[in-house]
Amino acid sequence: MKWKIRVLPPAGYTSFASEFTGDKVTIGRDAACDMVLRFPSVSRSHATLALGDDGIVVEDQGSTNGTAIVTPGSPMSEPVTSPTTLKPGQRVVIATEITLELLKSPTPPSPESSLFESRMVDISELSTDAAIMVLDLCGSSAMAYSDDRMAYHLKQRLGSISKTVLDAKGVNFHKDTGDGFLATFADARSAWEAGSGILDLLAQRNRRTSNPPIDVRISLHHGSVFSYWSGGEDIHGSDVNITFRLDSIKVEELPSPPGDIPEKNRVLCTGAFVEQLNKEDCEHDCRIEECGMTEVKGISDAINIFWLSKKR
Repeated sequence: MKWKIRVLPPAGYTSFASEFTGDKVTIGRDAACDMVLRFPSVSRSHATLALGDDGIVVEDQGSTNGTAIVTPGSPMSEPVTSPTTLKPGQRVVIATEITLELLKSPTPPSPESSLFESRMVDISELSTDAAIMVLDLCGSSAMAYSDDRMAYHLKQRLGSISKTVLDAKGVNFHKDTGDGFLATFADARSAWEAGSGILDLLAQRNRRTSNPPIDVRISLHHGSVFSYWSGGEDIHGSDVNITFRLDSIKVEELPSPPGDIPEKNRVLCTGAFVEQLNKEDCEHDCRIEECGMTEVKGISDAINIFWLSKKR
């Protein structure tokens, strides 16, 4: 049984991820713990994460500064006063300042009968509102066919460039999709600034290198996402599907495209995203241009599409 846990420490420290085996991880300042957190606020034996019948169970070990559970997008935290099973997407906070994110965790063994029996669950508790981003690397399949080594290099460079921006903008969820990634943010402004920041860094990189350019398409939407676990956190929902579908829209498919909208290195978004951005009543450098109600493959209703770019 394998675990992979990302540690998000206080400001001024670098985040890191660690892997563990077994059905339990002990956390504390003591060197005997599986995960050693050498911070004054952390108790010698602070908390444990263990595989339970219904998922991952967090338990405080009588620590001085406590253990809590937080749900991304929620401003409130829930103190752990007894063994508590984590819900999908939740994170653990140690001593009010160190956040643990489970990237991979063991799953309870299922009885043979469960292969043929199922139970519908209420997913309302799993739903959160989020700004959703999908980034797709253009031409990756053709590049992999012609030069597999270069294709691998370009994907690695895209990942390192994107991570710098995503971390700075407080990404809540991030998942590699092979040719890009899926991510969520607590607010629309952060999602837009992450998207435009990635395009800026890629443009700088493309101007300075003799290697093939890294061209991308970025899609933004705002809606509900449903978290679940399958050996690690994942999200799904119709709004996630809508965001993925925006990537395939060609300029000629837009009813009224602005004259200078590019096929690559662009940000397209939905009317729901623009509405949320305006609701947030915040200063931003985003130029918003309507492209019209567009038929999108796999989506029953037409979607009002907008092109976002930096104000000139």
